[in-house]
Amino acid sequence: MASLIGRIKGFVQNDLVRAVGLLVSGTAIAQIIFAVSMPVATRLYSPGDFSLLALFTSIVAIVSVAACLRFDIAVPIVRSDEEAANVLALALGFATLVGGAALALVLLVPKATADFLNHQAFEPYLWLLPLGIVAASYYSALQNWLVRRRAYHGIATNRVIQAVAAAAIMIGFGYFNPTPTGLLLGFAVNSGAGFLGLGYRFLRADGHLLRSVSWTTMKTAFSDNMRFPKYSTLEALFNNASIYIPIILIGSFSPRAEAGYIILAMQVMQAPIGLIGSSVAQVYLSRSPEEYYAGRLDVFTAKMLAGLLRFGVGPLMFAGIVAPDVFAIIFGDQWRPAGELVRWMTPWFIAQFLASPISMALHVTGNQRGALLLQAGGLVLRAGGVLLASAFFANLLSETYAITGFVFYLVYLHLVLKVTGCTLAATWRQSTHVLPILGLWIVAGFICMAIVSAAVGLS
Repeated sequence: MASLIGRIKGFVQNDLVRAVGLLVSGTAIAQIIFAVSMPVATRLYSPGDFSLLALFTSIVAIVSVAACLRFDIAVPIVRSDEEAANVLALALGFATLVGGAALALVLLVPKATADFLNHQAFEPYLWLLPLGIVAASYYSALQNWLVRRRAYHGIATNRVIQAVAAAAIMIGFGYFNPTPTGLLLGFAVNSGAGFLGLGYRFLRADGHLLRSVSWTTMKTAFSDNMRFPKYSTLEALFNNASIYIPIILIGSFSPRAEAGYIILAMQVMQAPIGLIGSSVAQVYLSRSPEEYYAGRLDVFTAKMLAGLLRFGVGPLMFAGIVAPDVFAIIFGDQWRPAGELVRWMTPWFIAQFLASPISMALHVTGNQRGALLLQAGGLVLRAGGVLLASAFFANLLSETYAITGFVFYLVYLHLVLKVTGCTLAATWRQSTHVLPILGLWIVAGFICMAIVSAAVGLS
């Protein structure tokens, strides 16, 4: 008994476990707050409003991920704090330039911009795009500074604050003025407005490092980290474009509000992914450089992947099984199609959940060129698949999107394992109990589905 207690105590006190625990707890609280607000939001806003949200989030995600020229992800990787401060300045500077360009575009040619997107109803809301782009970009850069400092408590606290603010904006606007403005603004706040809090934490703890920032040192930092804008910017752009351009295309091709169903399905399924996956990714990014330099990246990657297999895949499978009836009950019967889409998307989300948290290994090992080629191929596969389906299988646009996503992330996972030297056998040795756990989740899913279906049938 004493031995068991000692092992549990050692597990809890492990630095890696504590780091993931802090981030997971903060993300969990934020996801719960946001999840509670969504059934209210789906009754205040229509699927058509959510289609505009799909367009907004797609554009912000595509542009903001490249706005910092990927100097944001270099912040925790470079060796000295002085260089990191200059890299952070580069990231914020380029994000400001991109945000300014977006503002000029939506102010000078709003109608032409809406016509280009083939969403004329979006014109009154174009002013929100620069706000969303700048907020998300700044947040990414400053969050990675806290990752560098391993200040996980600050990141977790910020996530909760963002979720509360976003939920209040969505519900408040929706109740008093049910137009898409509140929905779009709420998601902009949820994705990036926390940069204000992160900026305050940076200035309070590390503001003295700003004295090391100058044009000369920034130029040197730019040159020394050229691989990030050269390879990683296009890679990230292709990655997000492969996810979101098909949504924009589906919104244009589909006569119904299918893009709205997709974005709700993605938001719900991103909850378990965000709960564990993004937290593991940040810890992986903060620890992987030293593990790589020490020659232990393969073992470290196997441990992280084993944890993802053990604790995250089962809940995703459960969600995919019960989704249609549960969506209809929680969000309203008009949202049942979103639940049906979740079933199609579940294999994609499982593969993404396993690949994304450890994908930073491509940058740590200097394989930016391979990552770029992979993401370019993913864009061609996924956007091309939707375009092909629009010509021959117009009623299967979303299903095609889900299948191509699954194929892409399987290839992605294979590449990450290859560059780290991690094998599936090594991962499996640390995940020997995963099959019974997954089996229990599947059985529980079918039992829950039967109970919910029976209850719906009796009502």
